[in-house]
Amino acid sequence: MLHKLSLIFLFCLFSISSFGTTITTSNYKSFIGKKIKFSDNLQEDQIYRIANKKFSSKKYDGKILLISNIEIDKKGNLILFLSETLDNKKEKIIKIKSKKQEMTLENISLYQPKSKHKVINSTKQQYNKTVDTESGHWDQQNKGSVPVKENQDSEFDFSIIFFVVVIFFILGIVILVAYLLFKLISYVIYFFSEFSYENQEMIQEVTSLERGERSERSLILKLRKNGFDANDIFHDLYVPIYGDKFSQIDLILLTTAGIIVFEIKEYSGWLFGNGKHERWTQVLNYGKEKHRFYNPIMQNAQHISQLQKYLKKDIPFFSVIVFYGNCELKDINLVPENTFVTKPHRVMEIIERICRQNTNVNYDEKVKDLLMQAVKYGDNPEIVTNHKRNIHNMLGKDRIYH
Repeated sequence: MLHKLSLIFLFCLFSISSFGTTITTSNYKSFIGKKIKFSDNLQEDQIYRIANKKFSSKKYDGKILLISNIEIDKKGNLILFLSETLDNKKEKIIKIKSKKQEMTLENISLYQPKSKHKVINSTKQQYNKTVDTESGHWDQQNKGSVPVKENQDSEFDFSIIFFVVVIFFILGIVILVAYLLFKLISYVIYFFSEFSYENQEMIQEVTSLERGERSERSLILKLRKNGFDANDIFHDLYVPIYGDKFSQIDLILLTTAGIIVFEIKEYSGWLFGNGKHERWTQVLNYGKEKHRFYNPIMQNAQHISQLQKYLKKDIPFFSVIVFYGNCELKDINLVPENTFVTKPHRVMEIIERICRQNTNVNYDEKVKDLLMQAVKYGDNPEIVTNHKRNIHNMLGKDRIYH
């Protein structure tokens, strides 16, 4: 958000700074009828230039010319017509054609004449005097009765652009502060909703407050608040495979329809995935960043396969992948049967669908004992450390030399 606002702010500043020295196909009409003034204090290495035309510094020092017209040719290039009044009062037209769709004025600026004031002098012979504050001369004019302040040339008011830039800048700051305040309030609400005394008790009936990720504990709290018994929820299980190898499962829920195995992820950005592809894609920063990650459908299918071998029971299994974080499931397809991919707010809807469409299942105590044993394996620091080491070794990232 802050990055976008800064770009807008810089663009507006650039527009202000370049308006007086650059004529483009989008702003050329505002220059017609304006006067330009050649600087009268050029240094030795400086020249006067309009587009590709150079002007003699000796001849044009301090001179004021009128932009009588600006045209666009068939190729979209600008043609500038300057009117110059010669010493013999004749008018000379200087035609300048650019080779592109803009004209840059070097050491030449828009002429800003000082204003003239009409002053009434009350004498027997009523007459007006006009003082030219630039030349210091007085000119007599026809009789008048009201003091008037007039501008000889109406110039573009840069204060309008400055005002708009300031408004946009303040608006951007307000939006940024509001967004950060909203995130802070959301975090505080989430923090206290999870860690209130009542909620802590509900979580601790299933697992420790220090165990696993916060998103996992958040899902446990959701299940508990929706009436599921703590004895039917198993968190952070380490299912033995062979030797010192274990399969770690985030969360398991025993339902009347079967065992629901949850794989809980936390991502931001847009997520794209195919149930049959090994890698899914995370897109960040509006497509400028892309990251690949292992297909969570396949990952949870492996967990279920290993869990079936461990329990040695003919029980229906259901896979539910829950994505926490500020992410959007942009395009997920080819999701297998009895597998669901969702955000947290629709988890209960999926559980209700599973229980509604499937027959009742009875569990003997051996199933719960085995699941509880898998939870206890996660209390063993040696098992957890070996599991992390095995995962690290399997990925082999330390063996990649860029």
